[in-house]
Amino acid sequence: MFTGLIEEVGEIREVLLRGNNRELAIECPLISPESKEGDSLAVNGVCLTITEVEAPLVRLEATEETIRRTNLRTIRRGDYVNLERALLASSRLGGHLISGHIDGVGKVIGLKPEGENLRVRIEYSPEIDRYLVPRGSVAVDGISFTVFAVEPYILELMVIPFTFKATNFKYLILSKQVNIEGDLIAKYLEKLLSTKKEIEKREGITWEFLSRYGFLPED
Repeated sequence: MFTGLIEEVGEIREVLLRGNNRELAIECPLISPESKEGDSLAVNGVCLTITEVEAPLVRLEATEETIRRTNLRTIRRGDYVNLERALLASSRLGGHLISGHIDGVGKVIGLKPEGENLRVRIEYSPEIDRYLVPRGSVAVDGISFTVFAVEPYILELMVIPFTFKATNFKYLILSKQVNIEGDLIAKYLEKLLSTKKEIEKREGITWEFLSRYGFLPED
């Protein structure tokens, strides 16, 4: 689990093909000395496993499915990515609960300075819509945000100066693809409600119901 509070912005030093997978070598002098093989690391919000540590580099491997579903498919040498290590049980939960499992990729369609802040508009796919509500939580490239506004398939964020400077949002440009993870609690609620409806549907079929509609032989 992660919180969406970025610890370091790392630089992609290598992108290598490993069969159908892709290996990323990331330079991160703050995180790498305290990392070890097997640790989880969120890269632009994507939960990956560290396979090797050669401080200041860490190496991680992304599967074909992960590459297809996230903006890691567009990553190139020299790009900058947001990094966060897994949450410790003893840590404060400063952002919100993030699983590192991306729901979809959005496209930046608007960048507008407003005072010291930056208003960011992101176009997203319909299947993510049910997890986004105004003033709810969302993770974009692994950063925890409060949803500023939602239009049909457009998400608005207000980026404060600290977040701008501390993340790869300082390199944000129009048309850039970003990873989006909706609110985890909303997903569990969706599952619970759909399960409840299925149970109610099943409980609605009784012996009386079957007899009334001719599914049982008459005595």
